[in-house]
Amino acid sequence: MIIGAIVYINLGIGGMEFAEHSAIYLGNNRFVELHGSGEVRIVDSWTLLNSSKQRVGEKIFIATDGFGFPLQNKEIALRSLKEVGKKLEYHLLENNCHEFVAGCIINQFENDYNYFYLLKDLISEKLNDKAPIKWRVFNPKKEDLKTELWIDNFFSSFILFFKLINIKKENDIKKLFKISGLSDVLKKAKHNQREFLKVYKELLKIEWKNKK
Repeated sequence: MIIGAIVYINLGIGGMEFAEHSAIYLGNNRFVELHGSGEVRIVDSWTLLNSSKQRVGEKIFIATDGFGFPLQNKEIALRSLKEVGKKLEYHLLENNCHEFVAGCIINQFENDYNYFYLLKDLISEKLNDKAPIKWRVFNPKKEDLKTELWIDNFFSSFILFFKLINIKKENDIKKLFKISGLSDVLKKAKHNQREFLKVYKELLKIEWKNKK
């Protein structure tokens, strides 16, 4: 699952794009954004792209490393969730979405990262070891599903694999995983699932509170 990644959409007038709006991805097609009204809120991808006339872009872009893997950190997601429901004094240049996203990254919401190019430098420094970042088109519905299917298929394939080569001893399986490096992959997959559930539980708490 992708949790705590940085995304942006294009802003403009009359179909012409001239600025960017950034937000935090929580997973499960949910984003935290600082809206132009000053409200910190949770939205889905359709609302992120279409909730004002200035949101003229049709695509969401996500910050990735050089291989196209999303740069993410669960702490960024959790910090953003703690701000949901707050009403801030929004200013287009001095207290905007980029400053909010930067605050979620560095845990300091009064900062000087109020321009998109400064936010990009911060993402590079804090999430990608100062290496250049890449932006690619992001489809949350497809990518979340693809991740889930990949994990399911991964485990199913190896159960079948073990049956085919007739490995029955537990120690032999552990040795094979260690030699191939697959044990690290499995640990990471399970870790990501746990972190997603942690963030998702917080999201459900907020949504339930708002419905009361």
